[in-house]
Amino acid sequence: QLTALWNGMLTGISGNAVRICEPFVPYAWPETYDIIPPDSKPVALGVFGQALLVLTTGRPLLVMGSTPESMDQQLLEIPQACVAPRSVAAMGTGVAWASEDGLCWYGAGGAKIATAGLMTREDWQALPD
Repeated sequence: QLTALWNGMLTGISGNAVRICEPFVPYAWPETYDIIPPDSKPVALGVFGQALLVLTTGRPLLVMGSTPESMDQQLLEIPQACVAPRSVAAMGTGVAWASEDGLCWYGAGGAKIATAGLMTREDWQALPD
């Protein structure tokens, strides 16, 4: 799946890398722009504002920058893998996704398990697919 970013960029997952195209040139994907999460495999992407959240089989990776060559990467402290890529919902102020422990959220207020205190991990996992 291709995901639109800001400043004319597109992004997508290819193998173990998140690829970013040359701005306004959707057919040019230099390998030097590739983002490879250090400890996990990317499974889904969520965009809010000028932030790309790379959801992985491990910790999420936050990517921000105005051009492909200036993208900064930061692993989030929340160890919540995305278990269902189709669960990712990007909203104006953040991104939500399903993890083993519950529904997670990352936005301006940071990362959290949104269902913590509402559902136990066991109740969450007992929900039908």
